Amino acid sequence: MSTGDSSQETTVIEIPEEVGQESVKERETPRAASLFGRLGFYTILSTVFLVPLTFSTRAFDIIELPKQVLLGFFVALSIFFWLIRAVLVSEFKFKRSGLNIAVLVFFVSSAISTIGSISPTISFLGFYSRGNDSFLVNILLTLFFFVAVNSLETKNDVRKMDSIVTPAPLTTYPYTQTCFKNSFNLHASYFL
Repeated sequence: MSTGDSSQETTVIEIPEEVGQESVKERETPRAASLFGRLGFYTILSTVFLVPLTFSTRAFDIIELPKQVLLGFFVALSIFFWLIRAVLVSEFKFKRSGLNIAVLVFFVSSAISTIGSISPTISFLGFYSRGNDSFLVNILLTLFFFVAVNSLETKNDVRKMDSIVTPAPLTTYPYTQTCFKNSFNLHASYFL
């Protein structure tokens, strides 16, 4: 290379500060998305473990109403975390499962049953002592199913879910025996 050759010029490209800041944001986005993904997953685990154990002595229906309120809270929270994660990653995709069609068929038949009911209001909200038969609970459970399917990403997540679901009945039985013993004058026929 000779110093007199003017055909070879060095080109300097200036990078604006905004581009450098975007690359920093791009590096932080997966961390934030991962955080919201984990929060959503642990919300789902909390739902699976805590809803069966929930009861309240302050309500007329000590078992069903507190469970429905907690289910609604956890479903809303898990949907919130899932949506925030999807926005941060900039993709909304739904995973396919073998049960998707079955859950949707049940949901549609439940909706048709609610619309064609003698009292659609009671079918939608349920009545005070039997709220678990309501269409509102079916909506919550359907949303929970789809959020759970889309939040489970690895086989390790499935193993964690299984490790929570499998011992739950074993922990629930002694818990209910301890809590309900002599605290309430409930007869076994109340639960039947």
